[in-house]
Amino acid sequence: MTLEYGIVADITQEDDTIQILHVDLNGSVEKAINYKDIYGRIEIGQKVYLNTTAVRLKLGSGGFHFVLWHDAMHVGGIHDSGHIIRLPYTPWQFGCLSVEEDDSAYHSAFTRECTLDDMPVIICELHSMLAPAAAVLKYIGFDTLAYIMTDRACLPIAFSDTVKELRHKGLLDYTITVGNAFGGDYEAVNLYTALITAHSIAGVDAAIVAIGPGIIGTGTMYGFSTLEQGHYIDDVNALRGRAIFMPRISFADPRSRHIGISHHSLTALSLTAHTQAEVYMPILPKEQMRIVISQIESSNLFNRHRWRFRDGNCIGAIMDRYGLHVTTMGRSYNDDPAFFKAAGALKNI
Repeated sequence: MTLEYGIVADITQEDDTIQILHVDLNGSVEKAINYKDIYGRIEIGQKVYLNTTAVRLKLGSGGFHFVLWHDAMHVGGIHDSGHIIRLPYTPWQFGCLSVEEDDSAYHSAFTRECTLDDMPVIICELHSMLAPAAAVLKYIGFDTLAYIMTDRACLPIAFSDTVKELRHKGLLDYTITVGNAFGGDYEAVNLYTALITAHSIAGVDAAIVAIGPGIIGTGTMYGFSTLEQGHYIDDVNALRGRAIFMPRISFADPRSRHIGISHHSLTALSLTAHTQAEVYMPILPKEQMRIVISQIESSNLFNRHRWRFRDGNCIGAIMDRYGLHVTTMGRSYNDDPAFFKAAGALKNI
């Protein structure tokens, strides 16, 4: 861990949950994030201690440091009646009120057998899939949507500008954070109870399950943080929901393992999913279709899941309708249309 301290030179952005700071670190002014629910509000001129590890390692944290402590710390802190610990057994552990515990108003919902009553659940790999998927679902008439954020990437939901934009535009109605992720409208211990929360407490028409910003990938067959997407399929089916898998597709990624259907999607569908999902695939240009069909066949997946090949060309117009300018790995719709057309294929669910 790399720790540094400096003086807050400016506050460039602020809302109810987060501050974007410019911090003078011994003459170098650099960006940092303060989570107000944890540390309270910070003022210009305050001394702050920052975790600078990700930036110093040149990792994809958006170029931000993170406030670890500041010289008026007594004004901060989460005040909650809950007893479920997030980030347990670390110096940053804190309690939150989860939907399942005794003190929760929703406790009784989890004391009996629950089902999802065939509620559609879209299972996505990347956080960048959330916006186009939500836009399509709203466009085709799903009135209320929940985003379930798992804890395999970013943990504070407040970090996500995508979530804030979708909420502001009415494209997302509820958020549920799972495991060590935190800050959603509802906090849940696991994905099962998060799904039940979406259906039985929030009463949504559909849910989208995806990680927060960021993903771990090692270039190996099994060493990536969303391998458990296959388990999500099984979880949805166990609760008698409708498991819909949105594959990660690209023909612009410089890494061969992500060309066509990403090896992440193929591995999750073949290795960790033990029940069937509906997989909505966009109809692509002839040569691209040849590649993805070959991948599905060589992975023996045609009989493992229910494949739906649909026109996904609507996605550009739908994103324009809602004023969404989404990128994935820095690439826009024009740069990598196949990625976004996977969301467009959901128009026919």
